[in-house]
Amino acid sequence: MIGLASGTVHRAPTTLWDDATTARELRPGRLRIGYGTMRDPGQVGTVFEQRDDYRDTPGGLIWQSERTDLVGLDLHFLHGFGIVSQFTRDVAIIGLRMRPSPGTWRRSVGFADFLHFSGTAGQVQVLGNLFDNPHDDPINIHGTYLQVAAIDRARRSIDLRYMHPQTAGFPQFRPGDHVRFVNRGTLLPLTGIYVVRAVDGPTGTDRGHDLTRMTIGVDRALPADLAVDDAVAENIDWTPQVRIAGNTFRDVPTRGVLVTTPRRTVIERNLFQGITMSSVYVSGDADGWYESGGVNGLTVRNNVFERPSSNAPVVLIQPTNNRAVAGRTIHRNVDIVANRFTILSGTQLLSAKSVTGLRFRENLVTRALPTSPEPAPRPLFSLQDSADVAIVGNRYAAGLNRRIMLTGMSAAAVTSKDGTRINIDAFAPPGVDDQLAAVVSHWSGVSFPPSDAELNALAVVGSQVGSVTARFDVAEGGTRIAATFNDDTIANPAQATCFALRPGANTFEVRAYAGEAARTYRWTLIADRPGSATVGSTAVPGLFSGEACPVHPRTDSSPSP
Repeated sequence: MIGLASGTVHRAPTTLWDDATTARELRPGRLRIGYGTMRDPGQVGTVFEQRDDYRDTPGGLIWQSERTDLVGLDLHFLHGFGIVSQFTRDVAIIGLRMRPSPGTWRRSVGFADFLHFSGTAGQVQVLGNLFDNPHDDPINIHGTYLQVAAIDRARRSIDLRYMHPQTAGFPQFRPGDHVRFVNRGTLLPLTGIYVVRAVDGPTGTDRGHDLTRMTIGVDRALPADLAVDDAVAENIDWTPQVRIAGNTFRDVPTRGVLVTTPRRTVIERNLFQGITMSSVYVSGDADGWYESGGVNGLTVRNNVFERPSSNAPVVLIQPTNNRAVAGRTIHRNVDIVANRFTILSGTQLLSAKSVTGLRFRENLVTRALPTSPEPAPRPLFSLQDSADVAIVGNRYAAGLNRRIMLTGMSAAAVTSKDGTRINIDAFAPPGVDDQLAAVVSHWSGVSFPPSDAELNALAVVGSQVGSVTARFDVAEGGTRIAATFNDDTIANPAQATCFALRPGANTFEVRAYAGEAARTYRWTLIADRPGSATVGSTAVPGLFSGEACPVHPRTDSSPSP
C-alpha cells in the first residue's frame, strides 16, 4: 500500500476489496467499485498493489559468468526477482534506473528483490543506481547455508539439505571449494576449514538429481562436534567484496541493503529515503531463509538516511542465533561513520546483536519534524551480546533519547563520549527549530486542500488540466533550497515555471538546508488524464515539454504543507 503524498510504502493485507459488492469498468484502466458499507478503503492518493509472491522467474539471471557489467539501463518491469547473480565472479551494476515508466500509472517495477546476489565471488559493485518502489529489498547479498542431514565419517562424506524451497537446485559446492561448518544454535564456526574433494548433487541444469539434496566429500577427518541437524555448511570461496555507492533508495516497503559476506563491504554516499524497515540490515540465518554468514569488515559512511520508518532500527544487525558464547561473536568490525540521519519520531538508530568491534562515530542525527511532540521517544541504541563498542563524536538534535540499552553484556564493553547514557534515559524535550525557514509555494492551475501532514500535500486535478505553474521560496534568509519535478532538477525554484503533467502521480520535492538542518517538502499532483504523455526536460532550464503551457490567471500562495 503506497501513500502518494508522503511516499510511504507498507506491506499489509489489502482493504480495497473488503465489503466490495460490485465492480465495473468505466473506461480502460478505470474501475468503479461499490461497497456494502460507507467504509473508506483508503485515503485519496492511496495506491493498492497485489502480487503473487512466489518468485518463479527473475527478470535477469547472471549465471556462472565472469566480469559482467550492466550499465545505464532503464528497467520498468521485472517479474518476481529483478536481476539474480548466482555463482558468478565480478559483477558491476552501474547507472540503472529501476522505476516505472513515466505516465503509466504504475508504481512498482518488481515483486521481489531488485538485485539479488547469491554465491557471488570477486567484487560486487553497485554504483549510481535508482531503486524506486520495489516490493522487496533493493539489494540482497548473501551465501546459502545447507543443513547437515547425514554424516559418514569413514568416507569423510556429508549429506546436505537445501532448507528453503525457493533456494534449492543450484550447485552450492564444486570440487576444490572450501567449506566451513557452522553451529546452527550459535552461528559460530566449528574448528577448521575443509577442501571439497567430491560432489554429487544438482548442477543447476540437469534433471537427474533431487534438487533439495547434495553430498560432498572433504579432504580430512570431520570435526568431532559436527552433528546432524545441528550444523550447516557454508561455501566460503563464493563470497564477495562489496561496494555500494552513490545510489538512491526510495519508497521501499522492506529493507534497503541486506548484506552478509565475510569480505570487505563499503556502503557509502547513498540516499536512503522513506525506507519502511531497516535501511541497512545484517543478519546471518540458519533458521528461515538460511542466508549466510558472519560479517567481518563493514563500513557505512557518508550516507543520508532521510525519514526512515520508526517501525525498525535504521541499521539493524540481527543474526538468528538462539545461544550466545562468552567471548565470541558472529559479526566483527562494523564502522558506522559520518552519516546524516534525519529521523521520524520514535526511530531507533542502531540495534546490534553479537558484534565485536562496533563503532558509531561522527554522525549527525536530526529530526525530520522538529516541532512535533514526542512524549516518550525510544532509546536510540540497543546492544546485545556484543563487545568493544564505541559510540563517540556524534551530534544529536534536541528531543532524542540518547540512551544505550544493553542486554547480555556489561557497561564496560561500551565507550560512550557524546552525551549518550548507558541504560539511563538521556532526553531533553525538543524546542522550536529556528534554523530552517518555512518553504512557501506559489501555484497556478491547482489548489491544494488543507493537509494534516506537516511536510506533504496532495491534490487531484481533472483531465482538463494539462500543466501547472509553480515557484518556491523561503520566508526569510539563511535557508537554501533545491527542487525536483518527477526526479528532474528544477534549475531555479524561485522562478515561476510551467510543468506539463503526465498521467498519474506528479511529484514536486523541495529540500531546504540551513546549517546542519535539512528538511524535504513534497507536493503530489494526481493528473486524471486518460492518455499518455512523454515528459522530459527541454533546453530551457526548468521548463518541461509534453504540451504547451498556458498562462494561468490565478496564483495561489501557500505555506509549506
